[in-house]
Amino acid sequence: SIVDGVLVAGPFDVSLKFNIQIVDADMLLTGNWIRLTLGDGTASGILSGHWSAAQIDEIIGTPTTQNGNAAGFDYTEFSAAMEAADADYDEESGECTSFTTIFRLEAVSAFLTD
Repeated sequence: SIVDGVLVAGPFDVSLKFNIQIVDADMLLTGNWIRLTLGDGTASGILSGHWSAAQIDEIIGTPTTQNGNAAGFDYTEFSAAMEAADADYDEESGECTSFTTIFRLEAVSAFLTD
């Protein structure tokens, strides 16, 4: 919905392109909400959702044949980071399986010509 020039929408899933060093993957964020303040040809705000720890494991492991050190991030650090997981609680394991993520967004109008 848009009220007083502020767009609020969610929840929804979104896939963002993630390309850094040797990692080229899609970052799937689930349960997202977006809040944008709309201006004259501009928008600014936040996108928040959950990023699955399983997908992070896949992204850092696969490019390096599962040795886990893609982009200088290893499994020791991954295990430590899992203690900060705060979303998508799994009753069976008693642990959260995702991380809350927040992106700040800024947009301006663009006109493309050939």
